[in-house]
Amino acid sequence: PLPYHIHRTPSQQLPVYQLAKRGGNLLLTRLRKIDGDIAKLKEELQQALGLKQEQISINQLTKHIIIKGWRRNEVNQFLQTRNF
Repeated sequence: PLPYHIHRTPSQQLPVYQLAKRGGNLLLTRLRKIDGDIAKLKEELQQALGLKQEQISINQLTKHIIIKGWRRNEVNQFLQTRNF
């Protein structure tokens, strides 16, 4: 089994959200509802999407992964290949 788990929303969707901050100038993708080893999930996402270190980060307080740019479809495909 994987060292992390992502819970689905009550409507059975994956918890991947696109955000626009700073008046629409800053585009972000947020991954929520993560249990387990968040650092391992971040590493695997970074490799799968070909991201640089500064393009992906972890909010330790809320246990969210923040990715620069709108990447919901790519993240959803990554999660579906891992059977979430």
